[in-house]
Amino acid sequence: PFLQVNTTNIQQIDINTADAETLQSHPYLSYKQANAIVNYRAKHGRFSSIDDLSKMYALPKDLLPKLKPYLVIKAE
Repeated sequence: PFLQVNTTNIQQIDINTADAETLQSHPYLSYKQANAIVNYRAKHGRFSSIDDLSKMYALPKDLLPKLKPYLVIKAE
């Protein structure tokens, strides 16, 4: 009851424009996973939703719910 979280201070990462270094700077993503996201985007095109990350074998299925608050897809 004494803990309050201010979600307005969360800096979201745009998965369609972020490079591997930016993605890797997030504590939930490893170097290998960050590179996999960038490579997947290069091969398949822009992500249309955050849920598209679930198509990637490099990311464990239980990681996506943890990552969602920190990721965003901005309009072009």
